[in-house]
Amino acid sequence: MLWLCSCSAWSADAVWFVDPDATGAGNGTSYTDAYTALQTAVAAKTEDLVTNTNTITFKCRSSSGTADTTTVDITGYTANATFDITVTSDPDEATGRHDGVYSTSFYRLEPSDNALTIRENSTKILGLLIDEQNAGSGKVQEGREVVLPRSWSADPGSRLLRLSC
Repeated sequence: MLWLCSCSAWSADAVWFVDPDATGAGNGTSYTDAYTALQTAVAAKTEDLVTNTNTITFKCRSSSGTADTTTVDITGYTANATFDITVTSDPDEATGRHDGVYSTSFYRLEPSDNALTIRENSTKILGLLIDEQNAGSGKVQEGREVVLPRSWSADPGSRLLRLSC
């Protein structure tokens, strides 16, 4: 008996869901069972994307308008231009992608400290509303920002960051 096998490198596209209003299992496998904070999802799914030939996408929405108030730190991954990290408000969900105007109807990051720290190469941030609130004041904290690693500009050809609406 002769068995023929064709083996080749392949890429798995892992998609994990985030919804601060989810009430299911909290494992990120669907919007019903979504993680309720982006940081929880990012920390739970840390991996070497290059070695594992994976890409990873975190799709975010807010089904009842609740803000994600947790500071997000994207770290611990190994990524490159082929095997990358994407964090996106979901353009296919009514409560995912906004229309360029701040609204409490859409997924948004509203922590009381730095909203987003990106420590990994090849990270795409697409369509997130980010509003860092001073607890209780309703005003954006001065001096808060999206934080990139100091080495980010050392080799811009190997790094990818897209902040878009």
